[in-house]
Amino acid sequence: SKIINSILNTNINALGSANINNSLIINSTDSFYNTIDNPSAATNIKKTTYITSNLIFTAGSRGIIGNIFNGCLISVYQGLAIDIISDLFKYCLFYNCSFNFNNKGMKTQAQIEEETGMTGIGALSMASNNAFDRILNMFENCQVANPLFNAPELGDYTLQPLSPARNASYDGTYIGCYDIAFPTYAFADDTGKPNAFYNASKNQNTIVANNSISLVRNNDGSAVGSGLITEKPKDLDKIYELKGNRGCYVVAARNGEALDSSADIDRNNPIATGTTLTAGKIYINEIGAVTYNGTTYPIRSRIMAVDSIQTFTTTEGGVLFEILETPNRFTNEVRFKQNISGVIVNAGTNLTVNSWYRVINDSITWNGETLPVGDSFQAIAGQLTFAGNGAVIEEFSDADVWRVFVIDSDIKIRRVGDVASGNIDTGTDGKPMTNAHGEYYSAQNVVRPEFSVYARYVQKRWTLNAGMSK
Repeated sequence: SKIINSILNTNINALGSANINNSLIINSTDSFYNTIDNPSAATNIKKTTYITSNLIFTAGSRGIIGNIFNGCLISVYQGLAIDIISDLFKYCLFYNCSFNFNNKGMKTQAQIEEETGMTGIGALSMASNNAFDRILNMFENCQVANPLFNAPELGDYTLQPLSPARNASYDGTYIGCYDIAFPTYAFADDTGKPNAFYNASKNQNTIVANNSISLVRNNDGSAVGSGLITEKPKDLDKIYELKGNRGCYVVAARNGEALDSSADIDRNNPIATGTTLTAGKIYINEIGAVTYNGTTYPIRSRIMAVDSIQTFTTTEGGVLFEILETPNRFTNEVRFKQNISGVIVNAGTNLTVNSWYRVINDSITWNGETLPVGDSFQAIAGQLTFAGNGAVIEEFSDADVWRVFVIDSDIKIRRVGDVASGNIDTGTDGKPMTNAHGEYYSAQNVVRPEFSVYARYVQKRWTLNAGMSK
């Protein structure tokens, strides 16, 4: 397919029958799609974001699916095949757009709503029906709403967490070319900036500047495959309940176990009782309650198959469907502890590679930097000693476990025995039952109590790769 990225002030009429996917198109002028000369050709425009563009669609246009139109002038003409105009736009979002249906004149959304006495997509549907003098279904599962871009003035068209484009596309994911991204603070120097995250010693393949985090580039100009940015441990002064915290724009939504925003379900192959389930796969019942592994699941429950139980039963006609892609949870990694009990280290004594240390008195010189009391750093190979009159104490080591939690949500866990004194429970995969674990929301666990995490020292990290960059 033909992929177009950041088309600026370009007439793309020459595309004719086009395939445009996952593209950002800005200020495109007089862009024709499937003109009257080619009414039978199929246009497939999916997951594309149009900004302040002049777009013309004719009767041959189809497959306009999962796109954002922001500030656009949109004309729809009859052409030679009026019947094809039905189902023109599907799962699209329109904001601040004007429309010209069947050459009846360009009108704003507000003008169309005033003329039809309706609002939103209802107004557009009525106006298009009136213009073409027939009942059409031109705007199937579409909406008129502010897409809530993060920073369009900076060219950042990623979506805010509460964007109406999230989870609204035909495949259950986001509308437009970019996913959700979460903002944070980034500073080259974090002095006096307690909300900054910055690793003074070891950002792998990353460059941190004020309000910018980027991957190191190879000699050919391409970004390196991946990088790691770790937040300095924070001393919260007392035991606090840990609350959710957002990641950063470049990380977007592709960390932890994130896939995309909603389940893709294999509805073509319903699974009846007696069919062998595959261990590790996740299924959903959408017909009636089913019983599996001793538990009765109501309709719309998600079930993870295990090795020991291969079939299910039902008295309500229950049928399972395989979930091909599990729901997304936007995550980052967190580790925490209530107290620091590490050994105090003085100048000249070797540090442990990868451990994090905090200066506890005076100041030290390490890796060419002077670090005052309270500052933290990560020991790296070749830089395992420091100088000065100060001392340090180990905050975190490789023995401290990283746990995955949902971004922008309170940090919650399930505990063994459903009591506050219980250890963090684990799933069938042996991983901690945090609110980012797939089984946290299963039918068995969703009714269990949630517990907050309390800690004094906390650290977060994000893994970046070139595929995430927006």
